[in-house]
Amino acid sequence: MKVLQIVDTEKFQEHFNKWNFFDYEGTLENELGHLPYSKDLSLRKPGQIFLFENLQDSIIHYPTLAVFLDYIPCDQTVEIEYSPIKRNYQLKKNEYLESEIRRDAQWHDYHLIYGVWDSYPTWKELRRAYERTWWFHKTKSEKRNIKINNILNG
Repeated sequence: MKVLQIVDTEKFQEHFNKWNFFDYEGTLENELGHLPYSKDLSLRKPGQIFLFENLQDSIIHYPTLAVFLDYIPCDQTVEIEYSPIKRNYQLKKNEYLESEIRRDAQWHDYHLIYGVWDSYPTWKELRRAYERTWWFHKTKSEKRNIKINNILNG
């Protein structure tokens, strides 16, 4: 499993405040509210697909695409029940896709949610969501240069 140690805590705290489980809906509304496919950006219905990073003790895990199953009240927080989606490149030869159900309480482990979809997203939607993750974090000048290159090169 790929992990990343958080070094720049000030920038990460700003990022965390935008994308953490309890605040991501407002951020997605601001960034994607004008797009036609973004009707419901909240994680409420079983079967929704979502992209998230798991944060544990200043270590962030590689972004995961998962199917939302349910919320479970747990002490003074919420536990998220989900099933991760394995990609073809993550499977070994002659290995079958086995479904596993995970539960993570938003107490010590935090989920940073970057995208929510009612059906499987297109590669463009996934790319936009992956670009928002901390794993693929870029400075403002790097983001600007990428946008300029995309405009110039199509």
